Formats: sequence, structure tokens, C-alpha cells
Amino acid sequence: MMASVDNNRTAPASQAMRLLDSRLCQFLLVLAFAALIRFPIWGEWNYDLDDQYYYLIGQRILHGAVLYVDVWDRKGPALYLFYAAVGAISSSAIAYQIAATFCAACGGYGVVRLARLTAPLTPALLAGLAYCALLNQFGGENGQAAVIFNPLVIAGAWSIATRIDLLRLGRIDWALPFGMACTGIAIAFKQSVAIEATFFGLTIAISLWRSPMVRKRVFAVVAMLALIAALPMLVTFGFYAAHRHFAAMWQALVTSNLERGYDTPLNRLWYLGVLLARLAPALAFAIMGVLALKRGDRLSRKVRFVLQWAIVALGAIAAFPAVYAHYALTALAPLCVLSAPLFARRPIGIVAWAALVFPALALGNTFHVAERLVSHRETPKFEAYVRAHTPHRRLLVWGVPNALYARLKSYPPSPVLFPPHYYEASENGATGHEPITELQRILEWKPETVIVQNPLAIQSANRTTIAMVQTYLRSCRNVRRFVLADHLGLQVQWVHTGCTG
Repeated sequence: MMASVDNNRTAPASQAMRLLDSRLCQFLLVLAFAALIRFPIWGEWNYDLDDQYYYLIGQRILHGAVLYVDVWDRKGPALYLFYAAVGAISSSAIAYQIAATFCAACGGYGVVRLARLTAPLTPALLAGLAYCALLNQFGGENGQAAVIFNPLVIAGAWSIATRIDLLRLGRIDWALPFGMACTGIAIAFKQSVAIEATFFGLTIAISLWRSPMVRKRVFAVVAMLALIAALPMLVTFGFYAAHRHFAAMWQALVTSNLERGYDTPLNRLWYLGVLLARLAPALAFAIMGVLALKRGDRLSRKVRFVLQWAIVALGAIAAFPAVYAHYALTALAPLCVLSAPLFARRPIGIVAWAALVFPALALGNTFHVAERLVSHRETPKFEAYVRAHTPHRRLLVWGVPNALYARLKSYPPSPVLFPPHYYEASENGATGHEPITELQRILEWKPETVIVQNPLAIQSANRTTIAMVQTYLRSCRNVRRFVLADHLGLQVQWVHTGCTG
């Protein structure tokens, strides 16, 4: 009788595990978790400064603007084409937030597939869920670029990790060209992915060099894979050269990153230390995960590859001349993969997972309930007020809510629409457009409404452009205060209306 009761109890659990044997079910589980921890901010178009600017550029592209020429930013073209593609379906913020959630789930599922190389299914799934949770801690809860391109990098890593023994035999199959194509597209999202892509390429080249493959064929295969990875950017270069905009594209993608101002070495070292401290739990669990493996598994080529990938990703963060929290997003996948063997240890594994995931969700902003309620309640009122008091659609945004340009179809007469490019002294001249000249052109356009955030989230002030806006505000007849909430908390927005210049 007791055996029958035990069998009845274990039957649902075994059925659930059999269900999870399906890869589709694994992905749907990760997708459901990603949606659960991200949905509170869905619909908040003002949540993040960067994401709404990508949305703005996507909308401009849909209306015929040429990226880097008619509208300016310094990231790769694929990012803005992604936002344009989503915007073609719906111009609502929730559209790109759902798309980013799908990308987060794809990244989490990629972590599951990689973790399965060294861990059973359950801890591998826990690693994928941990990846989704850590995105929230490091600014990836909305539509940051890394959330979107990480799955492509993970696909590139998967293609090598699952074929590394095949490479040592001097053989390749469809997976490696596929992986390098994904990595190449990721570079077209953000140029810094080239660091990880170089590591991937060297891993393939060294493995083939040590294999029985003849040397001429090694060179041919490596050249072919490098060409595949470079193809998206080569197409970009060709497109802009053919349309005589190569100089503008090069200035945006390369020159601007070299000419912008950065923190002092001491400040950069401080910010890097803070970021590494925030990454400490993930780093510790990754190391413990490697140590949890048997000695033979610990030294396997697959584990060494993922460990080296983690080191390269962390090294890339340290090599950047500026340090922001979202830069850590690119290192999360290999760290979570390495943590999976720890999650397999009972009972410590589930405790370690909870100690990683729940603080990550608490430290993120998604579940700051009071702020989310303020945002959902006040932002529509704010937008409606601005819309009602800007009948001629001449608007200037001096702070975070730059998506209003697209939402009101009000585009100032300048390719530089990102407010920090004007008021940050570190950006002075880096855009290839003189900020004083561009701002003067906008002010001569006579914006009837000016939105000023106070205080500005600013590191180094361009006092000249700030003074120009302050002078212009004297012509405004009315002003109203709104308190909105974004990823940094509550923010005061002063809406100046009836401005005549």
C-alpha cells in the first residue's frame, strides 16, 4: 500500500522531467521565467536612456533616415536595424521589450545547451535561469544591446564547444560556419564583440593547426570562417561606400570611439573594482563549479574553452576605456555555464543558485514596485501634457525621455538627437558634429516645448551648451513639474511650454 502511494507521488515528478526532455519545453520554461522577471517594466518607454534612443533611431530609419548621416550614434548598424524591424511591427515600447525578452530567453537557452556539456539537465536549466536573472542586475532588463546580441555570441561559443573534439581530428561541419556567421552579426551590433570573435577564431585555428589537416587546408578553412564572420561589416562598409557615406560611417563606428573623453585612470580603476565586486558572486560560483567537476572533466577541452571564454570576456571589460554596469552583460553567459556543475551538487547547489538569483532580482529595478507604479501612472500624464502643449511638434529634450521625439513625430533639425551628446563635455566634438553649432541650429528652430531633467545624470558638464539652453528657457511662458521613474529611480522633469526663443 505504501509503495503504491509513493509511486503516485513520484509519477507527476517523473512526468514533468520527461516533459523537460523536450528542447522546446526547455526553451519555453526559460522564456516563461524571463517574462516573469521582466514584465513589470513592459510599456515603460522612459525606462532606460539608451534603449529608448535605439527605438528613436529605429523609427527614424523607418521614415527614411540614413543611419550615421541623418541620425547619429556610434554602435553597429544591426542594433538599429533590429529596432527598426520591431518598430515596423509596432511602434509601442512593449514591442521591443517583448522582443528583448525573447532574446534574453534565447541567451538563457543557449546557456542551457552549453551547460549540458558538463552537467545534468536540471542544473543546466538552473544555469540558464540564473543568466536571465543576472541580466536584470546589470542593466539588461530592458532592451540593452548585449541582451540582443548575446545569443549570437553564445551560438558562436556553442559551435566551438560542441565541435572542439572534431576540430582536433581536422574536421568541421555545418556548426562552425553557422557559429561564425552568428558571431559576425553580433559584431555588427557592437564592435567590441570583435574581441570575443578573435578568441573564437584563434581557438579554431590552433585546434586545426594541431590536427592532421594539411596546412594549406587549415589556412583555407580559417580564411573562409574569418570571411563569414567579417561579412556583415564588409557589407556595411560596401553599402556606405557605394552611397558615398563611408566617411560618416567610419567616423561614427571608429573615430568617435577614439576621440570621446573618458574617465581618468584612477576613476576607471575605481568603477572597474565596483563592477567586479558586483560580479563577485557569479565569479565565485563559476570557480566553484569548475572545482566541482571531476579532475578529468575539469581538464577537458570543452571546459577549458568555456573558462578561457569567460577570461576573455572579463578581460574585454577591463580593457574598455570606460566602465558601465551593462558592460558586464557579455560575461554572464560563460560564468553561468561554469556554475552549472555547482548547481548539480546537493543540497548546496540549489542554495547557491538561490543565493545568486534572488539578490540579482532584488538589486535590479524591475521589482521596485513603488517606482514601477509611479512610472505606469505618471508617464502617460506627462506624455499627454507634452503632446497637448506642443501643437507644432517643435520639441527639445534635455535629459532622459528622448523617445518623445519619435512618439510625437517631432525631430529637431540635427542628426544628433541623443541629449548627452550635447551636455556631456566628454562628447565634445566626438560625434563629428560641433555640439554648440548643432544646438544653435535647434534653438533657431524655436522649440515651443523644452523638457529639462533636474538634476541631469551627468559626469562632465558642457557648460556652454547648458548655458545656451538655460538662456532659451527665459522665453518660455509656463513650466510644470513631473516626477517620473526610470532605471535610476525617481527623476524630476520640468516641462517648459509656450517658448518663443
